[in-house]
Amino acid sequence: MKKPSTPRSGFTLIELLTVIAIIGILASILIPAVGKVREVANKSKSSSNMRSIAVSYATYSTSGGRVRTLTEARMTADPDVTLSNVAGVAQFLAKQVDLTDASIWIIESDPAVASYASTLPAIVGFRNSSNAFETATEWTRDVPVGYDFAIGISGNAPTSTTPLLWTRALETTGTWGQDSPWGLGGHIAYLDGHVSFYTELGPEDGQLIDPDDGSLTTNIEDIHVPANIMTAPDYTGS
Repeated sequence: MKKPSTPRSGFTLIELLTVIAIIGILASILIPAVGKVREVANKSKSSSNMRSIAVSYATYSTSGGRVRTLTEARMTADPDVTLSNVAGVAQFLAKQVDLTDASIWIIESDPAVASYASTLPAIVGFRNSSNAFETATEWTRDVPVGYDFAIGISGNAPTSTTPLLWTRALETTGTWGQDSPWGLGGHIAYLDGHVSFYTELGPEDGQLIDPDDGSLTTNIEDIHVPANIMTAPDYTGS
């Protein structure tokens, strides 16, 4: 009498290799797609944060029934503004209009964040029991802020074409440098609060408008003199 065959208890080598190959193919398709979705989500969040900063600046600028301009002299005269770069702008707005959330100024996917050795701050500052403004201990000049900011903007500047802040490392050539959080391209937020993303400034992707003569330009310094551009630290190579 013939013995019944014993059921197999495992996979053959060919079956295992086939499964591994299928998993590899699926991973090669899905991993880039997931990365792209995350990048789009991070860019959308950054755009929203920049809009919040622009709206907060507009609130400061137009409060009290008159147009106020944030200048270096105004920042220097404020004893609670202890930082001179864009981190100082964040201090100023935190005090003036309660824009205290530190995460608004930071791009989570920024390589500078990953290499930042200290604790990331949760807030820029706060009101103490006497209602006086205090800067958070963690908020320092070297915090990896993702944006540069323009001060000294005239109250008569056209709101829809005047850049207020932009993704860090925008160069005068209209491209974003090695220090850019996105690696290629960046956002620009305008005085009226709208935000646009540019791969680079140029005829194809869009250009800035020189307020002096209305001509198109890729040079941010045609809009703002360098002394009025409050920059984040240079994180290149960090």
